[in-house]
Amino acid sequence: MATSATRGSVTWSFSTDLTVGSYANGDQYVVAPSGVTITGTTPAYELSGGTWHRNGTMINPTAGHETVQGFDSTGPQWSEAANRADEWPLLVSAGSSIVTAISSETQYDRPQLTEFQVLTVVSSAPPANSFRPPYVGTDKSLSYTKSDLDYTVLRSLSQPNSGANVPTLSTVEAYFQYPWFEIETSWTAQDLHPTANMPNYGREMAYQLSEGLLSLQLDYSEAEKETLMIRLVQYGIDIYGAAVNGGEWRNNGGHSHGRKAILLLAAYALDDAAMLAYCDAETHFIFGEDQQTFYVSQADVDDCPKLDFRVCYTSDMIGTPEWGAKHSTQPSRDNSDWVTPYRKIVGSTQLGLCLGATLMSGESDWNHPELFDYIDRYWLVEGENASDSVNEIHLFERDMWVAYGPLAPPPPRYYPSNSDAYLL
Repeated sequence: MATSATRGSVTWSFSTDLTVGSYANGDQYVVAPSGVTITGTTPAYELSGGTWHRNGTMINPTAGHETVQGFDSTGPQWSEAANRADEWPLLVSAGSSIVTAISSETQYDRPQLTEFQVLTVVSSAPPANSFRPPYVGTDKSLSYTKSDLDYTVLRSLSQPNSGANVPTLSTVEAYFQYPWFEIETSWTAQDLHPTANMPNYGREMAYQLSEGLLSLQLDYSEAEKETLMIRLVQYGIDIYGAAVNGGEWRNNGGHSHGRKAILLLAAYALDDAAMLAYCDAETHFIFGEDQQTFYVSQADVDDCPKLDFRVCYTSDMIGTPEWGAKHSTQPSRDNSDWVTPYRKIVGSTQLGLCLGATLMSGESDWNHPELFDYIDRYWLVEGENASDSVNEIHLFERDMWVAYGPLAPPPPRYYPSNSDAYLL
């Protein structure tokens, strides 16, 4: 029994003693069948200088492209109505997620938030070691515990290259200690991604997600994998919650790739058909990595001239797996020249995630072969440039691909006779 709950640097205060507990990943819940009256948070919500709303709170937020947020008025898509912290004391009903953020000490930072935590109000205590339901949306019925996790969906592979570039489990676990932000799902979310929880840019997010997914495929015991598995599956649950409540990670340069592989992990690990359905690109074409990859078609050849001096496709390139920063929404920005903005930002960080999906035999359920064929092509062009530098395939991912990735070259159709003009 307690009059408050704390997670990270955020404390929620109650008007009376209530039972407080923890989910498997450490996030907090409070048992309040008739609802809980929140009297305030620490750090406190502030209206600084009469204009700057900071340290705000949302309840059951929605997700989407340019959806509103109530955390900080100097961040994008601010909505004063979405912030509930100016209503304390406030009765919050059972079956609700209270999402509180801590603002930066200065205005208009990138990102503007330093931390982001979730308190779930439940009518009865969940079973021990339960996963938290998604914080997005009003449906809190999801009910899994860590005993439901199926570790057989993972491999148990020897560490590649004698483990020379394998990150420690503790390092990778720390990436996912706290919830990742999946409310605003457009590129402007980089201004809101809380620094204590996650990187702000999609490139660094994908690097970390790749390390997490590939680390789970190594020959650690289930006990050794448990913390990382719980944290990544919880993130997959949150991605699913965002997806069913309007989330779309649109094709947009280096911002929106990486989530789908983690959703696939959660769907497999929990044997959840509803989650798995959202991995099918044919029925839910909502993830950036799918929207950015395609086979060159006659329509792509005909779409010429390209925008901003980009190089057009030719008829002998038809059938080539290709990538475009905004292919689904602005195909005129596609560029047959290999050296095109964002290609390496996305390809180098996506390679490990695609390999992770392949190691889980997930290509069929993913249902977008264009992506996997393009990543094969990307490896053949960029694999020899691997390093731990920004925009390169990192050495851990390189070692995993060399040891466990596709060994046979793609079919010859990927490489038309004049391929040097755009592959190299």
